[in-house]
Amino acid sequence: MKRGDRYIIGLDHGNHLIKTAHHIMQNGVKRLGVKPTFMANTLYYGRTYYKAGEERMPVKDSKLADDDYYILTLAMLAKEAETRGIPQDSHIELAVGMPLKQFSPERNAFIRYLKRDSQPVEFRYEDAACRFHIDKVVAFPQCYAAVVSRLPSMKE
Repeated sequence: MKRGDRYIIGLDHGNHLIKTAHHIMQNGVKRLGVKPTFMANTLYYGRTYYKAGEERMPVKDSKLADDDYYILTLAMLAKEAETRGIPQDSHIELAVGMPLKQFSPERNAFIRYLKRDSQPVEFRYEDAACRFHIDKVVAFPQCYAAVVSRLPSMKE
């Protein structure tokens, strides 16, 4: 969806899968020592190559423990931007879903984690240059979208 000059991208940051409207992948991230021969599912960020989504990582107590969920977010941002024809240098609003157990204690920290101070964010995905401005991040508990349209008819 586009709001004014900003594109809204929904991402569900599950414990096993990360999902957008058009893509789904496992949540594994593997750091590589060198540029791989094949660039499929490869993200280059901060002078490091990563394979994203090719395996499943164990459930973490916190999504803030390392940069894995940030790397996954960038990979899915690149995939969704390509599918939707979102141009480079666009302004992005991320609407993210989090597992209910982690939502309350980590919500605000996860928002800061995804909306880093250094903007625009620049990286390469599958050897294509990517450059986006992540202007805003909003977080919701997982499954919120399944009930939001029915909230007015639900009892307190």
